[in-house]
Amino acid sequence: MQLNMTTDYAVRILLYLGITGRITSSGEIAHEMVIPANYVPNIIKKLRDKGLVSARYGPKGGYELGKDANDITLLDVVETMEGSIKINRCLEEDQYCSRDATAHCAIHDVYASIQSGLEKTLAASTIAQLVKTSKAS
Repeated sequence: MQLNMTTDYAVRILLYLGITGRITSSGEIAHEMVIPANYVPNIIKKLRDKGLVSARYGPKGGYELGKDANDITLLDVVETMEGSIKINRCLEEDQYCSRDATAHCAIHDVYASIQSGLEKTLAASTIAQLVKTSKAS
């Protein structure tokens, strides 16, 4: 499984907003985080739709975190940008299995364990932690 580049950009955007702690223009974000300027508005729209970013309009407008950095997890960001992050279809809500064997499949438990670890790690990682790590380096 590999995350889309837009997901990486979304994390960078949130990280930069967390670092600055102020209303920031999309141009500044693009420049400082080395993101193509034409990507930033589309990514921010998705983040705004989920309440992760808020917009301020007017001459001194721009973007800021939509909630406290401690309350934004990497799981929030990845799910916002990627949709489902299940590593296999059998782990989706409908538990689809082409062999109709989800209940007794040898690999299903392995997939479920990997999935659980992935989700726990992403849920335990916050933008605030990334900001702290970034400021320390």
